[in-house]
Amino acid sequence: MKATKKNCLTKNQEKVMLKTYGNPETATQKEFEGEEIIVNITIKGGQKYYDKEYVPRRVWHNTQNKPAFIIGNGKTREQFDLERLRNKGTTYGCNAVYRDFDPDYIVSLDRIISEEIAKEVDTQNKPCYSNKINIQRYSEHFVLVPANPVMNCGATATHIAGFDGHKKIYLLGFDSYNIDPKKVNNIYVDTNAYGKEHEVYEYGLWTNQMVKLFNHYNGIQFYRVGSIIIDEYKNIANLKHITYGEFENEIAS
Repeated sequence: MKATKKNCLTKNQEKVMLKTYGNPETATQKEFEGEEIIVNITIKGGQKYYDKEYVPRRVWHNTQNKPAFIIGNGKTREQFDLERLRNKGTTYGCNAVYRDFDPDYIVSLDRIISEEIAKEVDTQNKPCYSNKINIQRYSEHFVLVPANPVMNCGATATHIAGFDGHKKIYLLGFDSYNIDPKKVNNIYVDTNAYGKEHEVYEYGLWTNQMVKLFNHYNGIQFYRVGSIIIDEYKNIANLKHITYGEFENEIAS
């Protein structure tokens, strides 16, 4: 297997001057500067050849020792007014959250919702994270997830917050269970890029990915807000389960 490296951006990135967000000098996590991604694989004579391109880091975040709030789309977060998070820390919104709330960062991996975000969001002033596939499609709209763990959107957003250097991370709308066993537990069900209400999910993969992140970022305190405690999340030392009432007290202090 051979790799051919191109010291460049993707073809679309060459056509536009891509914006950098934040200041590398004041970023909490300074070490990571970018990474190579595989953009094409060819096979010649039974040998695989990988074309790689270097994608520089474009978001430099200073946590200011404040917490991160990861906003998922489980229905339990309807109990809370997201506007109350303003100036309390850094907000990372998953997928269609932007329709109802303007987070500091958007994270989107799915092709259809990413296409919607590329059309609807002012991405020149709003950093939107995505995977290499969407970076190649819409390079001027998305920034690459750093050290991408290749997980679902909620887990990926959690990874980014940990990677950015936050020491407290609150998870809102991370239910990972069906409130009604016959209906999908998602605020945006039956809308663009989302499934039908009765296409019930199995959440095992999602919960397993989150457990891996809790263990990987074992120096971070995680808080899962307003959701039922499920078996997979029991006995995790750095994960606390709190009610929305307790959460309001936390962010008020």
